[in-house]
Amino acid sequence: MIKMKASDQMIVVVLGIFFALSFFLYYVDFLYVSAKAILLLILVTGCLLTLNRKLPKDNFLKILLIFGIYSTILNAAFFSQTWPEAVYQLLLSVLIPYAIVYVIITLVDTEQKHKGCFYILIFLMFIQAIFIIGQFLNINAFWSVRTAISPLAEDTIRENMSRPVGLAYYAIDLSYQLVLLVPLSFAYFAKKKKYFLLLIPIIIILGSVLSLTRSSVFIILIAFLLFILSRHNKVTKLGLSFLFILLLIFSISFVSLASFERLTTLEDSSAQGRIVLFSQAIKSIREYPFGLGGGGYLTKWSIELTPHNQFLNIAAFYGIPSLVLLLLFTYLLFKTTIFEIKNAKNDYFRTTNFILLLSLMGFTFNSLFHNLGFFAGNSEVFIIIALILSSKRMRISQNEKTHNFSNHASI
Repeated sequence: MIKMKASDQMIVVVLGIFFALSFFLYYVDFLYVSAKAILLLILVTGCLLTLNRKLPKDNFLKILLIFGIYSTILNAAFFSQTWPEAVYQLLLSVLIPYAIVYVIITLVDTEQKHKGCFYILIFLMFIQAIFIIGQFLNINAFWSVRTAISPLAEDTIRENMSRPVGLAYYAIDLSYQLVLLVPLSFAYFAKKKKYFLLLIPIIIILGSVLSLTRSSVFIILIAFLLFILSRHNKVTKLGLSFLFILLLIFSISFVSLASFERLTTLEDSSAQGRIVLFSQAIKSIREYPFGLGGGGYLTKWSIELTPHNQFLNIAAFYGIPSLVLLLLFTYLLFKTTIFEIKNAKNDYFRTTNFILLLSLMGFTFNSLFHNLGFFAGNSEVFIIIALILSSKRMRISQNEKTHNFSNHASI
C-alpha cells in the first residue's frame, strides 16, 4: 500500500474541514463569523493557490454557467431584483459550486487523496447517523449538542422535535445529505472485509431509516438494493442480509413502531399538499412560459410555498428555456458518470464511481419532492460531482502518460 505524503495528508484534512462546513456547519456562526464566509474564504484561497491549473470545461458545467448568466439577467432586468441581489444569487447558486469543483479536482489528483476524501465523507455521515439515532431515541444529550451548535429551525421546534435533524439545520437539509452520503458507505460491501466493519454502513443505513424522511428512506433502500445486486458487492447475500436484519431488529426493539407512522402513510398535509403545489406550478408554466421569478411567482399566485420540485421550480421561476438547461445538465452529468464507470482505470474508481452514480440518482429523485437541486445552490452535491471529475482527470492523465511512453518507446 502506498502511503500518503505529509503534504497530501494536510490537503485531505483541509478538504475534510471544508466538507464538514459544507454539509453540517454552513448555517453556523463561529465567534460571530459566518461559516458561509469561512467556506468562501477557503474556496478563494484554494482558487488562488491553483490558478495555474486548467479550469474545468466539462459540458454540463458550461451549462451551469450559462444558466447562471441567463437567470441573473432575468432577475435583474425583468424580475425586480437589484443587480447586487442578482449577483449574490449567482454567487451562491453557480459560482461557489463551480469553484468547489475547480478546487477539488485540482487538489485531488491521486488515488490516495481520492480515497481520503471518500472516507472522510463516510466518517461525517457516520457521525450524522449517530446523532439521528440518538435524537430518534430522544436522548437529551444529542439534542443538547445540536442546539449548542446553533438554533434549530422554527419548523423543527414547532414539530416539538419529533423528527431527528442530526447535525443539519432542518429535516429537508438532512434528507439531501442522506441521499448523497449514505450510498458512500456501501464501499464497505465492495471488499471482503471483516464482518464487524459492516456495522459502519449498517448503522448509517439505520440512521437514515430513523430520520423519518420519506423520500430519502425510499431512495436509500432502493440504492442499497441496486448495490447489493450489482457485481461491485463482494459480501455474500446471505451474510449481508443476516447482519442487516439482526441489527434492525435489535435497534427497533427499543422503540415504538408508532414512531414510524410517518414512513407508512401519505395522509399527512406535507404529502397531500404537494399535489396542489405541483398543479399550481404547471398552471403557472403554461401561462408564463418564460417564468415569473421566485418572488414574482409567490406574489402572482398569492401563495407562501414554492412547488417543492426542483424541475418545476426552475420552469416556473426562470421559464422553459431554463428547464431545458437543467434537463440537459442532468443528462450530460449522468452520461459522464456512466462513461467513467465503464472506462475507470482500476477497480477502485470503477466501484466508487458506481457508488457516486447512486448518490446522484438519489439526489435527482429527491429533488422531485423538494426545492433544492443542481441549479439551487446545493454546494454539497458538487463535492460528489468533483470526486467523479477528479477520477476523470486522473484517467485522462494516465492515458496521456501511457500514450507518450508508447511513442517514446517506438522511437
